[in-house]
Amino acid sequence: MNLETKLNDEEHKQMVRLLYRFANTELDQFENAKFDTKFGPVFFTISRSSGGCDEAFHDITNVIIGE
Repeated sequence: MNLETKLNDEEHKQMVRLLYRFANTELDQFENAKFDTKFGPVFFTISRSSGGCDEAFHDITNVIIGE
């Protein structure tokens, strides 16, 4: 796996499916994490709350259940 190339379609689908699985099996309320990249640190939050406007988020359910 080359960490310097963009995700292909299958890798993107796998990432979303694993996030979905994580949300259904491991996530309690939220998960905050970060990692360093060549462009600087990246911070991300997975949460059971939108913290505001739900419409600000892209629904990617179709990646999980099929297109």
